[in-house]
Amino acid sequence: MILHVNIPSFAIEVERLVAPELRQRAVAIATSSSPRAPLLYVSAEAYREGIRKGMALRHARRLDRGLRCLTPEPRRYERAQKKLWELVSRFTPVLESLRLGSICLDMTGMALMFGKAVDAADLLRSEVLAGLAMNPTLGLARNKMVSRVAAKVMRPHGLYEVFPGHEA
Repeated sequence: MILHVNIPSFAIEVERLVAPELRQRAVAIATSSSPRAPLLYVSAEAYREGIRKGMALRHARRLDRGLRCLTPEPRRYERAQKKLWELVSRFTPVLESLRLGSICLDMTGMALMFGKAVDAADLLRSEVLAGLAMNPTLGLARNKMVSRVAAKVMRPHGLYEVFPGHEA
């Protein structure tokens, strides 16, 4: 079974760890403060206001005047990604980073150490929450694509298991 670990809006979640006052606020990260700068990341709160990734900053500000826009801090995100990698790599030797905040783990053969894959997923979730103070979404399925889709279904948080033969 493949377990997809995803932290939605990873860069924004990292920024919220640094600046807790950003929690529960509409936040976006843009390439610059120029009105034409495209948004790279958008918080769930901003998304609910109609703000989307790729949108120009000036359009986003029209939708939400209280939008807090930050410039990217790639080194900060890379450090957090490395920490996430260290936490999840304890669960299997076979894993792949897909992008920031998104990692696939092959849980095949790990039942002797962690029990069923769903139990390992629950343990992994609590360790990520304790170690990074971030709540991941998890998808568990036979392959990477289905597990990734399953993790997207469970936004903002949770675990979705797709049983073999029920992928459609």
